[in-house]
Amino acid sequence: MNRFLKKLGLVLPIMAFVVTITVGSLSFTNSASAKVTAQLVNFKNSFDPGTIVIVNSQRSLFFTMTNGKAWRYKVAVPEKGPRLGRTKVVRKKVRPTWYPPKSIKKKNPDLPDVVKPGPSNPLGARALYLGWERILIHGTNSPWSIGSAASAGCYRMHNDDVKILHSWAQTGTPVVVLP
Repeated sequence: MNRFLKKLGLVLPIMAFVVTITVGSLSFTNSASAKVTAQLVNFKNSFDPGTIVIVNSQRSLFFTMTNGKAWRYKVAVPEKGPRLGRTKVVRKKVRPTWYPPKSIKKKNPDLPDVVKPGPSNPLGARALYLGWERILIHGTNSPWSIGSAASAGCYRMHNDDVKILHSWAQTGTPVVVLP
């Protein structure tokens, strides 16, 4: 298994995972019954390995690898027209604090000004801050929203998925957002 991942240029963080491989998919389950699902897919493209590519119409995030492959994750995408183009990861945060923007506070005035890390924080376990103001790739406290158009502008991932992406992506990692 380890040789298989190294061949793909991928080293997973050391965790207590049970790994099952089925036709191009990896399913990770840790002892707390949390589930991470990543699918290794053919991804013929002109992006350098290590690029994050978000395809809004597929509600998918791809982390490109060598040999025309990518790891594919389902994500929640913005409800209204997402910003498209190229940017990069400018900052990473473990257990991020959420500062609800004015637009969200206007819809829900009972929200506090600051939501500290924890189960009620909508940013979840990790956050990757992009070069565009107030657009992030982050975990969630609403896992049922993954695969839908549900966010105010960010990209939500399952918490265990974003932990893996957070470990792979570095500050400066290119991000491409497509329709």
